[in-house]
Amino acid sequence: MFQKLAQKFARGFDRKLKKRRALPGLSIVEVLVYLALFGLIFYSVVVFMISIKDSNRMALDRTDMEKTALYLMNHMNSSFNIANSITADANTVYNSDNGKIKLILPTKYAQYSLTGSALHFNDNGTDYNITNPDYTISKFYLEQVFNNDNVLVGVRLTMTIVSAKTPQITKTINTSFIL
Repeated sequence: MFQKLAQKFARGFDRKLKKRRALPGLSIVEVLVYLALFGLIFYSVVVFMISIKDSNRMALDRTDMEKTALYLMNHMNSSFNIANSITADANTVYNSDNGKIKLILPTKYAQYSLTGSALHFNDNGTDYNITNPDYTISKFYLEQVFNNDNVLVGVRLTMTIVSAKTPQITKTINTSFIL
């Protein structure tokens, strides 16, 4: 009896084993195809993420450049607002990409000049670099503005700011300052 029971159990076990072997599976070719597709999708996602990162970095650089330009314009505007006159002496350079301007203020003088790709502000003898170190100034072009009586009353400024990190990002500012 025990022997019959063991044979019956063995036959049932053999049938289950045969059924298990008959189940469909993936061949090595199918596995390789799936891995290749997954690799292409993963590669596409990585390339997309890198391009997004570069785009965000450039947008941040442009925003910082806008802030730098605004700071420089506000700095110069505040000096022109309190200036009594603009000198026309040898310390002033017009019609050059490396312009220099000297303003006579109520109790002192102020001078703006392009030195070594940075805009410098000289406050009565003390020199300050007022350019963000992440940017360079490639052009500081000044033109004189005269009134009808041929009196110098202001300047037209063209200034080009270039990103030191990403040189293809530039900003050119065209503005005028009148006393």
